Amino acid sequence: MKDQQNRIGQTVEGQQAKEALRENETKYRVLYESSRDAIMTLAPPSWNFTSGNPSTIQMFITMDEADFVSRPPWEYSPALQPDGQPSADKAKEIIETAMREGSHFFEWMHKRLDGKSFPATVLLTRIELGGKSILQATVRDITERKRVAEALARSNALHRTTIDSLADAVHLVDRDLKIILFNKRFEQWCKDLGISAEVKDRQLEQAFPFLPSEVFAQYRQVLETGQPLTTEDEIELAGRRLVTETRKEPVLEENEVRGVLTIIRDITEQRKVQAQLHQAQKMEAIGRLAGGVAHDFNNVLCAISGHAELVLDDLASDAPFRESMDEIAKAANRAADLTHQLLAFSRKQIIDPKVIDLSHTIKNLHSMLTRLIGEDIILRTLPQKRLGRVLVDPGQIEQIVINLAVNARDAMPNGGELLIETADVKLDQDYGDEQAQAMPNAQVMLAVSDTGSGMSAEVREKIFEPFFTTKQLGQGTGLGLATVFGIVEQNDGRIEVHSEPGQGTSFKVYFPRVLDAAETLKQELAPEPVGGKETVLVVEDEEMVRNLAVRLLERRGYQVLATSSGGDAIVLAERHHGPIDLLLTDVVMPHMNGRELVERFAEIRPGIKVIYTSGYTQNVIAHHGVLDEGVQFIAKPYSLATLAARVREVLDKE
Repeated sequence: MKDQQNRIGQTVEGQQAKEALRENETKYRVLYESSRDAIMTLAPPSWNFTSGNPSTIQMFITMDEADFVSRPPWEYSPALQPDGQPSADKAKEIIETAMREGSHFFEWMHKRLDGKSFPATVLLTRIELGGKSILQATVRDITERKRVAEALARSNALHRTTIDSLADAVHLVDRDLKIILFNKRFEQWCKDLGISAEVKDRQLEQAFPFLPSEVFAQYRQVLETGQPLTTEDEIELAGRRLVTETRKEPVLEENEVRGVLTIIRDITEQRKVQAQLHQAQKMEAIGRLAGGVAHDFNNVLCAISGHAELVLDDLASDAPFRESMDEIAKAANRAADLTHQLLAFSRKQIIDPKVIDLSHTIKNLHSMLTRLIGEDIILRTLPQKRLGRVLVDPGQIEQIVINLAVNARDAMPNGGELLIETADVKLDQDYGDEQAQAMPNAQVMLAVSDTGSGMSAEVREKIFEPFFTTKQLGQGTGLGLATVFGIVEQNDGRIEVHSEPGQGTSFKVYFPRVLDAAETLKQELAPEPVGGKETVLVVEDEEMVRNLAVRLLERRGYQVLATSSGGDAIVLAERHHGPIDLLLTDVVMPHMNGRELVERFAEIRPGIKVIYTSGYTQNVIAHHGVLDEGVQFIAKPYSLATLAARVREVLDKE
């Protein structure tokens, strides 16, 4: 009974096993038939295909399974695979590997029966069938995947080319502020700053520890808010000061901020140019104000110093008020020096340029500079022999050297060394661009250097501003370097300063080189101011200056006619029956300026001699303050001796 029950149980188990096997076979058949991948078998020893599912027939474009089987794999592939190896040899190597290891996955280039090739992945699996080991191949056509991958690669290459071609430095960080992408400009930017360019997959704080914490906070702000942020930052690194404009853009994916794309633009040069433009505009405005004030003040000084001279001329040497009048005259002269400095700064001063050798000028100044700077400062001059010539006002060049020497002396209270040198130099185009002003290549340099206290960057930016001084109250007017700046500009030159605290200062002045031979500069003694009997017409709109000129000329014996305007002068000249030998006219007057008046006088009084006078001129008798050849001019304020000498000189000239 028990044996019967066991047999019945075994029969039931056997039937269940058969049903399970049939069920598994059915499932496999369904998968085999419905799979989109090609599934086929290969049997040794020929390793021809022995079976293939419907996808196999479709993939290899055959009509039925009979056309597919009984052929080896290499008949369905090009003669050579992409790596150049023959298909048959490579297929046999792969089959051996799969049989040895049990499976093998690889990519293979297949060929359809119509001759077209396509890429596919292949999984070879060793299986046991009927006590015999065979291989099952699962083949997946990856043509579309390859196409998409290649398109993605092209797209990525295009994006990479695009960001690498940008002039701005670009980098991308994830939510952990880890750098995951950057362009070539960013890499070069790192190298320029002396930073390792190996920053990929590094945290921002690790890659750039010198940045202030506010910068990293800005990245986190963009990650939290999802709003872009633009900032202007200053970086001090390796002795360089950079100004950057940084744009931080959130990178969104499915409406979630995944990172920050940062674009860094170096605007150091742009800000430098803007600062230069702002400084130039400020200096121009101050210059106009200074020139206008100096012009008006010169008229007042002319009256003060002139009348003081008249009084002194009449006073005995032991007169009670003689000493006071002397002080008034001296004060007027010091004030006149200040107005001359203002005019030089504002480039309104009349200059008389000559072709000179700066080395010759430096040699002539050596003894005077030695007395000026004192015994505790060593003066060295290095004038270049056979130096190129420059077209400048000699007197103004001396003023430049003296002002710079005085500044150097004050920067060396405990002694030091002052070096003055000249040299021919050539400035390349980069220098011109950097200075924001085109300059001829051939230049002559005048350099004044000291070993004094030096200057900070903040002081260097302001040294050419009028009335700016680091000296104590009463020790300087703040016009010395402003005057130097104005003189250099007026003579078509350029000045630059190099200085660091405790490292001394070097001023370098550049003038365009000219080809003309140097002119011989003669120091002529001023003739004794004698008088005469000729008739002089004085045209001056400032009453106190006009009255002074009349008194000065009458005291020298001249017949003087005087009026306040050009129109009145013409009427007076037409009505006056006697000769008018000389016209002394102000340059800047209402309604009719001095030059226009002279042109009218050429018609009514041909051949009349002319002397212009003014506190300054601006494109009236001079172009940018340069005196035209043959034009006679006397600057206000003038003394009795100066006026008398110039009048006599002009009247006596043929």
